[in-house]
Amino acid sequence: MTQSRQLAAIMFTDIVGYTAIMEADEERAFELLDKNRNLQRPIIENHGGKLLKEMGDGILASFPTITSSVYCALEIQKTCESNPDLKLRIGIHQGEVVFDGNDVFGSGVNIASRLEPLAPIGGILVSESVYKNVLNKKGIFSKFAGEKELKGVNEPVKVFQIMTDKAETDKINPYSVLRSKLSKSSKKIGYAVAGVLTILLVAYFLYNKANALQDPLEPQIEITDKSIAVLPFANMSNDPEQQYFSDGIMEAILNNLTKIGELKVISRTSVMQYRNTEKTSPQIAEELGVAFLLEGGVQTVEGKVRINAQLIDAVQDKHVWSENYDRELADIFAIQSEIAQKIASQLKAILTPKEIEQIDKQRTDNLEAYNSYLMGRYFWNKRTEQSLKKSVEYFEQALAADSEYASAHAGLADAYLVLLWMGELPRPDGSSKIREQALNALEIDPKLAEAHATLGCLAYFEWRWQEAETELVKAIELNPNYATARQWYAEYLDTFGQSAEAREQFNRALELDPLSLMIHIMSSANYYNAGELDKALKENQKVLELDKNRARPYWSSFIIYREQRRDKEAFKQLKKMWSMDSSTVKYAELTEGIYNETGIDGVIRWWMDAEVNESPNDPVFIAHHYAILGEKELALEWLERAFEMHSIGLIRLKHNRMFDGLRSEPRFAALLEKMGLEADY
Repeated sequence: MTQSRQLAAIMFTDIVGYTAIMEADEERAFELLDKNRNLQRPIIENHGGKLLKEMGDGILASFPTITSSVYCALEIQKTCESNPDLKLRIGIHQGEVVFDGNDVFGSGVNIASRLEPLAPIGGILVSESVYKNVLNKKGIFSKFAGEKELKGVNEPVKVFQIMTDKAETDKINPYSVLRSKLSKSSKKIGYAVAGVLTILLVAYFLYNKANALQDPLEPQIEITDKSIAVLPFANMSNDPEQQYFSDGIMEAILNNLTKIGELKVISRTSVMQYRNTEKTSPQIAEELGVAFLLEGGVQTVEGKVRINAQLIDAVQDKHVWSENYDRELADIFAIQSEIAQKIASQLKAILTPKEIEQIDKQRTDNLEAYNSYLMGRYFWNKRTEQSLKKSVEYFEQALAADSEYASAHAGLADAYLVLLWMGELPRPDGSSKIREQALNALEIDPKLAEAHATLGCLAYFEWRWQEAETELVKAIELNPNYATARQWYAEYLDTFGQSAEAREQFNRALELDPLSLMIHIMSSANYYNAGELDKALKENQKVLELDKNRARPYWSSFIIYREQRRDKEAFKQLKKMWSMDSSTVKYAELTEGIYNETGIDGVIRWWMDAEVNESPNDPVFIAHHYAILGEKELALEWLERAFEMHSIGLIRLKHNRMFDGLRSEPRFAALLEKMGLEADY
């Protein structure tokens, strides 16, 4: 029998006093078992659960989500209230369990079974992992029931009682008891304090409301009825290496949803940060700015695939649709299309014939090619030099299995593009490879937005400005939910000084991908070039909140603080950036004396001398720092070197704030002209 290891919510129920009933009246005891089974089974199934087995008077059930298990338990206990001869105790725990046919075992089962006898009659006890997931869920209240020593569990377990009536939680709430004992005089003090707090809260609310209205260009996330985030699907196979397949199915469903014009769909970069999160559905929805969440799991066994999907109304915090798909692996494409169209129907989105055609379009019928493609995307999303090269291998394997697989051609082009940007793929061969693969993809599927965007970005890197704009606009027209295309188009607009138009695209990109590091990084650059330095600093802070190990926001903040003549803060940011690279970590200590004697500009000069002596591969970076120091000749010399190298860093030359001091120089104007950028300042 095939075993599978999964993360599941386990519910264990038991009839109170069943042993005594059996001893007193065996016939009545068996009738009670039937009643219990008939009562629980439909409720469990209605909540997406599975009744795994009966153990005497106990029932063991599993659920794909914690929320569904708790709502199920509450409904069971509510139903038992009209059956006075059937009283139950229930325990619930989420943990890793092993399914073996219709049997299940593991620590998740053990803890749930140990919690059940501790529950009060008609009550529900849950572990801390369950409590955290249902905290603030609509209609669910809880109270801490203490730490319990459970047999077979090494550490004490924090236990919570679940109920539907908040009044019940107040009965044992120590603060409620304390309030009831207050004297009249202490009550008066309490009322006074409450009044002061109320005034402060109102003032805080009005302050925030006023701030929210100050800047119409600041991204304000707005929840709409047709907005959705597809959360990472669980890998329900017993092989951790199958995670790529679960990720690939989730991404395919997400991509299908992005093709529906009426929907706002959050990009992959942001949703993947919620893998294994303990945040509640409303919390996630609020952070992403959506009204609905799609969650699910994937399992593959011997040529078959099982996919479960649940649509959650995050505003009301309830499940509105769920489905389990047990099909042949060859039906995987049909399942992805079916789920997308079911979601559209639930959200009352009207699909055009073209959108249906795109969703139904099967880009390959070769499962080997599809599997290799999923592996390629899995490694491409890691974005390291090694993983990108690995993704190239898998995309090539996909094309060897099916040379007409447009998505694999586009994936290969994307991998080459990032390697080119990282400096790991030399020109002109690298550019030729990107263009060839993107054009191959479009020859097979002219409406593939990703390939148009890749061609647009390549043209942008290579100063073919009109082609860049045409391809990027085309990509956005084909897929308005493609956040990366909007980011690249925003950068293009910024290059030509169209700051307000660029801001609109950045804001839209951030709505679609609110947790994207790169979009926030480039959004900061847009604010900086527009002279909105405080907003640029805020964006840098957002990047560090997402990933404190990113060097770019420290460098950007250093540049801004130096311009504001906040030299102490500038030096602090510079040292933080240096500390992140083993080759520069020594600079912080070496420059302390220089800073004390000559200030931040002296440190920059020392730093640039060190960089020049180490044969830098980014002449634009050197030019930046000489420019802000007012060393015009040196800055222009390094910019001309960058031009000879056709450096990607020159694409923002025209309106880069750091080069403001060079704009009157003839050599600077000549550079712009050679790049096809007419000086219009």
